[in-house]
Amino acid sequence: TAGYTVGFLTLRVTNDFAVNVAAGLGVAVGLAAIFGPFVLRTRGAYFLMITLAINQMLWGLAFQWKSVTGGEQGLPGISRPSLGPWDLSGVQSYYYFTLVVFLAAFLLIALITSSPFGRALKGLRESESRMESLGFNVWAYQYVAFILAAAFAGLAGILFVFYNRYVSPGDLNLVMSAKVVLMVILGGAGTLIGPMLGAFIIIFLENFISDYTERWILILGVLYVLVMVFAPAGIYGP
Repeated sequence: TAGYTVGFLTLRVTNDFAVNVAAGLGVAVGLAAIFGPFVLRTRGAYFLMITLAINQMLWGLAFQWKSVTGGEQGLPGISRPSLGPWDLSGVQSYYYFTLVVFLAAFLLIALITSSPFGRALKGLRESESRMESLGFNVWAYQYVAFILAAAFAGLAGILFVFYNRYVSPGDLNLVMSAKVVLMVILGGAGTLIGPMLGAFIIIFLENFISDYTERWILILGVLYVLVMVFAPAGIYGP
């Protein structure tokens, strides 16, 4: 949704990078704030199912709302921004820009996880009932964490859209969502390094396997099963 927002604004409203990014993040955070109370009523597999169901709802909206999203054709021709003298239209310059944003986001997440808020979230992961008995508002902490996750996911979506210069309903389908989940599970949920390691492995395998077969999704499915059986905590899991 953040990617669609910046794509639509860049093509049809304004090319102001700061405004478009702020709007994209605002939409991502706003949707998380709306859906959060419903999602946080679930746990485990049900949590995964309802988030995927919301994802499919947004996919259907993107597919049908042709006047805004372009329907199945998507929104092509999205221009990369310029930040003062820094022209990001080239692939190399945009790569370094993405690297800078990634490092800044990584440091911010590291600060959050090491803060009292982050330590409280770790406590909630271990035992919600214990944290509740200590006086913590469990639901409020989870709600804020859900919104923060949406903000960082929205930032990734914005970078992805400007890299491809294109956004379509395919970016919201189940395959994309499952791939992101697999990255986290493969690397190790609950860690900072794990999801990055998982993302590197999945993207490498996707590009490598797709050179030899169109059934790379099947290969990723087999990999998911193997990880769940032999390394349920992930490669870099706690």
